[in-house]
Amino acid sequence: MKHIVLAALLFVNAIGINAGNLQSYMEKKSPQTPTRATLESEKMFALAPTPPFFENLEIKETKSLNAFFSLLEKGAKKESKAAEQYLAQAKEITSLKCDENGKITELPPQIKYLQKLLTLDFCGNKLATLPDEISTLKNLRRLRLAHNKFTTIPTPILKLVDLEELNICANEIDKLPDEFKNFKKLQKLYFGGFNLPALPPQIFDLENLEKLSVVWGCVRQLSSKIGKLTNLKQLLLFNNKLSELPKEIGDLTKLETLELQENRITTISPHIFKLKNLEWLDFRNNQLISIPEEILELKNRTECRLKNNPLEYLPSCLYGFCEGLVFIDGLLGPEPPIPPADKTGMIRFSHPEHVRWFSRKYTTNDSFRNEFKTKGQRAEFSGAILPTVDSRGCYGQLSDKLYGYKEELTLECHSPEEVELLQSIYEQQNDFIKLYMEEAKILILQGLGLREIPDFVFELTSLERLFLERNSIEKIPEEIGRLKNLALISLGENNLHSLPDSLSDLPKLGGIILSKNNFHHIPMVLRKCTELEALSLDLNPLDDQNAPLPHLENLPNLKRLDIDDHPTRRLYAQCENDESKLKFMRLIGIEPKEK
Repeated sequence: MKHIVLAALLFVNAIGINAGNLQSYMEKKSPQTPTRATLESEKMFALAPTPPFFENLEIKETKSLNAFFSLLEKGAKKESKAAEQYLAQAKEITSLKCDENGKITELPPQIKYLQKLLTLDFCGNKLATLPDEISTLKNLRRLRLAHNKFTTIPTPILKLVDLEELNICANEIDKLPDEFKNFKKLQKLYFGGFNLPALPPQIFDLENLEKLSVVWGCVRQLSSKIGKLTNLKQLLLFNNKLSELPKEIGDLTKLETLELQENRITTISPHIFKLKNLEWLDFRNNQLISIPEEILELKNRTECRLKNNPLEYLPSCLYGFCEGLVFIDGLLGPEPPIPPADKTGMIRFSHPEHVRWFSRKYTTNDSFRNEFKTKGQRAEFSGAILPTVDSRGCYGQLSDKLYGYKEELTLECHSPEEVELLQSIYEQQNDFIKLYMEEAKILILQGLGLREIPDFVFELTSLERLFLERNSIEKIPEEIGRLKNLALISLGENNLHSLPDSLSDLPKLGGIILSKNNFHHIPMVLRKCTELEALSLDLNPLDDQNAPLPHLENLPNLKRLDIDDHPTRRLYAQCENDESKLKFMRLIGIEPKEK
């Protein structure tokens, strides 16, 4: 027995193992019992996606996703060589997609380790928040989060200002934060499926947008600011509640696709025909009763879809035009079926296109107008979409008379056709005028290309504010003196060079905006407008050095004068005393220093 023990000790000494570490040596040589940590790690590797990932990774199951991110954390903590190698390969991923049919409720913070991500797609889940770590993904360009449970735009997203594509449709978001406008590089935005009557204004600041999709929603009105998105190539607005389009749709000169199916649109806006790059136009399932002959301008370059509209009449030049629509000569007449007049001579129209047709024919066809008048007929437009009549407030910094907030009946035209409609109704002298026009306190005819003020304007004797900016008006007629309640008239960005004497007959006139016109001298009639509080004359030539100047500093109520530097010096020089010079300086926004 002693010989056996001695032989064992000699063997231990020979291989360099002392008695203190003999136990550990034996453990290494004998099979180990797996630890709990080892078992969990092996299970993670079994569940997690198997490398190599080849940059694009799609994970189908929640447990696989959890195992993936757990291994990333273990690799970051260097818990094992295998986990470190796993993390190193995962860091090369540029696209991560996980569509788990609505099961994923949380995106782990370990997403921060995927710094090369270009695309992150978690559509169709139950995410309501995002970890702050997502804001560290500075290379992320495409973020897809449709069909989740977000009620607001997660704050970390707002820091990803280099995003080029964002899909947040079909969530529960009801507004956008102001910071949303900072996505200046955004090219594609999917923002549908919300219960919003209009698009959030921040969208119109994204001037690099090339695709805007707002579908399956409740949008009732498209803002005129849509014209700011001049880089748009695709505009998808189907399955909403739109009834018309703003004229600014014609400013989208790069537009190639316009999808408007499943809305309530009653007429095709003529501004669409300005879109020379349009390749696809879809008006299926709307409320069109006719198609304008201008659609021929799209022939051979635009594919039109117009099925399932309740067409009543069709210009004869369009028979057989649109593929997908079967037009048989004589099946649809060239004019709408006009209902007969009742015993009082009243003809009642019930569709907006009837209104527009009547307006065009009444104002352009002498024989039709004369026959209409000879028969003593009148027209009523019940149920039609007419120029906007609503209550709105105005804000400002001067008196309530000019800029204060109060609910007032507002009449606004959005197109020249609506102006023609009001003019034709005015000429008929029927009850419609009293209902929709005579009580209006604010009239807005901005940016309609008007060369003169329509006659009906001077019959709106209740008007308090008249907005005529951005037209081509060259003359204000003397009839302006009829509007005795007028407090503010805005005529900026026209071609005016003079003002009528009757302007001084307006006893309540407190504000006149004449910026960006063609005045070469300051109209002398302004010195008689003693109720004036605000006057804007900036950005006019005012280069007639020989013309007399009104003493504007003597107007008793004037508080603000906007005018350029060169006429300012002449007006100041003609002030008669120090007191009038001090007042003039205050008018132009200069507070004199105390001596």
